[in-house]
Amino acid sequence: MARYDKYDPINGGFRAPIAADLTLAAFTALQTGNPVGCTLNSSGLVVVGGPASPLGDGDICGLLVITRTMRAGQIVDLMTDGEIVEMAGQVAGDTVWIANTTGLLDSTPPVLGSNKVRAGRVVEATRLIVRLQTVQGGA
Repeated sequence: MARYDKYDPINGGFRAPIAADLTLAAFTALQTGNPVGCTLNSSGLVVVGGPASPLGDGDICGLLVITRTMRAGQIVDLMTDGEIVEMAGQVAGDTVWIANTTGLLDSTPPVLGSNKVRAGRVVEATRLIVRLQTVQGGA
C-alpha cells in the first residue's frame, strides 16, 4: 500500500477535510492502494475524482493516500509536490497522469486540445515523484 515518503509541510501540499467516509477497503479496491487525484467541492471539502469539465482538466488539485478508514470531516493531506513510495503496478520511467473524473492514475496523456493533470514520474517502479501540473494536449 502506497504511503507518503517525502512531504514538505510548507509547500508540498495542503490539508482539508474530506466530504465523505473513505473506507480503507474501498480505497484499496479503487486504486489497488495507490494514491488518487482529488478535487475540492464548493464547500472546500475533499472529493475523490473531479467533475467533468469541457476542457478536460477536472480541477484535480492533489493526490490523496490513506492508510486507514477516514470519516467525513476528518482532515487529510493532499500532496502537490513530494514523493510517494510503495506504489503497485507502475513502470519505472513512466509519466503518470490523473483521470479527470475518477481520480485514478493512468499512463494516457491528454488528447489534442484538452487538458489533463500530470501527477509526475515513476522511479524504481514503486516510487512516484509528484509534481502536479495541468498540461494541454498537443503542447
